[in-house]
Amino acid sequence: MPKLGKDKVGLYVSISKETEKALRELIMRKYGDYRKGYLSYEVECALQAWIATHKSTQTDSTINRINPLPKYYLVWQDVKRFIEQRHGVRFEEIHEIPAKFIREAIAFVRGTDKRTIKKWLKVFTEQKLIKWITPELVEVVG
Repeated sequence: MPKLGKDKVGLYVSISKETEKALRELIMRKYGDYRKGYLSYEVECALQAWIATHKSTQTDSTINRINPLPKYYLVWQDVKRFIEQRHGVRFEEIHEIPAKFIREAIAFVRGTDKRTIKKWLKVFTEQKLIKWITPELVEVVG
């Protein structure tokens, strides 16, 4: 474990491999090399900017709720990631997929109970992330 300065604390988070790779590539382009402390510095700057944009200009106690990530959206991202990995679907190119792919992904991500699968299909439909074309074909909107 690396040593921390007196005014520093360790913050351990999990991020996607793609985000981590993009961040390291950005640091390499920005500084021309990759040295100790660059990653911590850039993450701290990003967090400070995020905090500043979400603080209210009126009072510090009110948070401006800009684009929150609701639970359904996070589950939807997991479902899409599963479909991409299992079936090789590229959502940038393909917008219609078999409904069984989504059912299978929900079962893997959230559980195999039929009520759970039905609930998440309903949530994804209500949130306009999917649109039913036929009972077995779904258009991916979100």
